[in-house]
Amino acid sequence: MSAGLRTAVEGWRFVGGGVVERPAGLLAEERGDLGAAPHGRGNLYVLVDLEGPSEGRDELAQTLVQAVRQAYYSQRGSVTGGLRHALNAANQALLRWNQNQPYDRQRTASAACLVLRGGDAYAAHVGDVVTLVVQDGGCQAFPETRERLGVRRGVEPAFYHTSLEAGQTFLLASGGLARLRRPAELGAWVKTKGPLGAVAAAASPARADLLALSIEVSGEREEAVPSVRERLVAEKEAPPRAQVQAARGLRAAARALGNAFLAGLAVLLLLLRGVVTLVGRLVPPSAEAEEGLEPSAPGERRRVGAWAVLLALAIPLAVALIAGAIYWQRGREAEEQFRRLLSEAQALYQTASQTEDRAQARGMYLEALERAGQAEQVRPGTDEVRQLREALQERIRQVDRVVPLYGLAALWTYQTPGSRPARIVAYGQDLFVLDRGTGEVHRHTLSESLEVLKDGAEDETILRKGDVVGNVVVGDILDIAWMPAGGERTQSSLLILESGGRILAWQPNWGTQPVQVYGTENWRAPTLLRSFTQGRLYLLDPPQRQVLRYLPTKDGYTSPPEKYFVAEGGEDLQGVVDLAIDGFVYLLYGDGRIAKYEMGQPLPFAAQPPPDGWKGVTALFTGPDTGAASAVRYLYVADADGQRVVRLSKDGEFICQYVAPGDAPQALADLRGLFVDEEQGLMFLVSGRTLYRSPFRLE
Repeated sequence: MSAGLRTAVEGWRFVGGGVVERPAGLLAEERGDLGAAPHGRGNLYVLVDLEGPSEGRDELAQTLVQAVRQAYYSQRGSVTGGLRHALNAANQALLRWNQNQPYDRQRTASAACLVLRGGDAYAAHVGDVVTLVVQDGGCQAFPETRERLGVRRGVEPAFYHTSLEAGQTFLLASGGLARLRRPAELGAWVKTKGPLGAVAAAASPARADLLALSIEVSGEREEAVPSVRERLVAEKEAPPRAQVQAARGLRAAARALGNAFLAGLAVLLLLLRGVVTLVGRLVPPSAEAEEGLEPSAPGERRRVGAWAVLLALAIPLAVALIAGAIYWQRGREAEEQFRRLLSEAQALYQTASQTEDRAQARGMYLEALERAGQAEQVRPGTDEVRQLREALQERIRQVDRVVPLYGLAALWTYQTPGSRPARIVAYGQDLFVLDRGTGEVHRHTLSESLEVLKDGAEDETILRKGDVVGNVVVGDILDIAWMPAGGERTQSSLLILESGGRILAWQPNWGTQPVQVYGTENWRAPTLLRSFTQGRLYLLDPPQRQVLRYLPTKDGYTSPPEKYFVAEGGEDLQGVVDLAIDGFVYLLYGDGRIAKYEMGQPLPFAAQPPPDGWKGVTALFTGPDTGAASAVRYLYVADADGQRVVRLSKDGEFICQYVAPGDAPQALADLRGLFVDEEQGLMFLVSGRTLYRSPFRLE
């Protein structure tokens, strides 16, 4: 410890109103000078608070404390990287201990670590612990985290940073301390009662079981050259004082580099002088001197020879020295750049972790990921950067509410050249897929378990372009929809819209037949077909700017349709890619907008996009939310360019996004159709030339 800043350390456990001094679970390892330039790993202070009965607690707590100490001091690199490594080592030690215990004796633990190094203080937490920084009667609290040691493999601590100053008191304690008293009150008590008195005043009335470690800092900070690395801060931008200190550090570092250069130059000159002397003694006399003749100029030939040899030796030596100096300088600059980028990434990570606003947190995580990528370019293959990038990517997935479809499985792949399956409809065990590329409608029958296709019924083409149905030559097949029985309709069937302005119906026992529909000669260019309860048929005709609604009759749809939109001139339907109905009518546009209508009137509706926005939507699915088992409670949007299915509430709130699992990352890269069975927890998708099935969870 230097004559600058000094520490006074005390630890206690408060149990039932009494105080136990020097309890298990605390560590103070003081190895470095404070207030001066950082050297080594610094001073380490650890608090491990085991949850559960007191039997065997002290021995296990000391085991975990020593695991933290050994792991931290054995790890090279940044302080935060060392603390992460140390707390994960303690977590692994507790997991191993739990594996050898019956379930009712397994434990979890919380841990707080503090490192004082140079002019900085770094804190790291896992679990129900708190670190208080008291100075001038004020108090800053670094609160608990949700994770615990001993629960799962791999923990991600919360990190905090502050500058080290004389007059500070650091108080590591069980999280219950912050719940008993407000930080401001504890800060005032530390100033008037001291750390022990403050904790006792908070714990004694409640007879709380608390573990606490106090580190009081006194003395004066020595002037020293600070590190050129930017300090790790908990805020996104450093306060003015920190900026001034950083600027001073850079100037001091520049002076140090200049002094190093001058020292190197002096060494080089001394080396050259030594070489001159040595060569002068080693070079033989000239031929004239050996023969006893007087040289034309005394010593001239000898000096010329000496300087020639000298130059021959000095030039490579100088080049080597200069190259070495440049290499060393670049290596040092690269190290400083690496540490700066890594510290910035870690600071952004920690700030984002404490930010409640998801959008702000996501922006900081992405910025931290960019910094980590830049650090990776400076020093490739670093475990510290790799671990940070993995943690950042996991946090981004959490903020973006990404849910992998781990059960995603291919049911069928269409082999016909030009195949482009687009629409999928399910009814019972049957799946109907419209292939707009080949102009075919396929029927696939699932097994009773709904997990695979039924043997012998994997694929049946029930209609293709060019077929003759009655007096209809089938043109391009535009859309399909399953129409249940209801109203005047006595039978269910698959309805098929073809480009010649006709609707066809397919039934298992009767095959395909034309459907009588009123006023098809008035259609302009219908593109989408939808069914609804009681046999009602909806037809979207963009040139007419209308959705035509047909009610069923005994012989088809022979009554004049209703124009759904009540606005004069209808609605702008250019760019509509899909239509869904649940009593309300939803229109999905290619730019991701969703319009919602009730009884032909537009409703205020703003569908919330995923955090990174819509990429390229292709399909929309929903159904009536009737309260029955087969009800559909949500909206589902296929976002092909985003390679995902996005789930929204029917009020437009973003819920989550389903993506392909890691072992098939490109499975949804060309997503064009979906059907969702919320009752069975199944999702059927067509992407590329493949039909997929996947279980999923709503909650």
